[in-house]
Amino acid sequence: MRGRAPGRSVSSEGRGEYALEEIRLTLEALDGTDLEPEEIAHVLRGAIGAGGLGAGVVG
Repeated sequence: MRGRAPGRSVSSEGRGEYALEEIRLTLEALDGTDLEPEEIAHVLRGAIGAGGLGAGVVG
């Protein structure tokens, strides 16, 4: 979301930090990654398993 200020949960003191890590869009890579929340991991596994992600990598 370009141009939008971060919400309170991101900018408030003492809220920790968000660490982003780039991973491959494969089931094996997801299995070795602790994705939070678990619901997003479930959605990604379903999409990858159905061939909906990772098929046309642009780079």
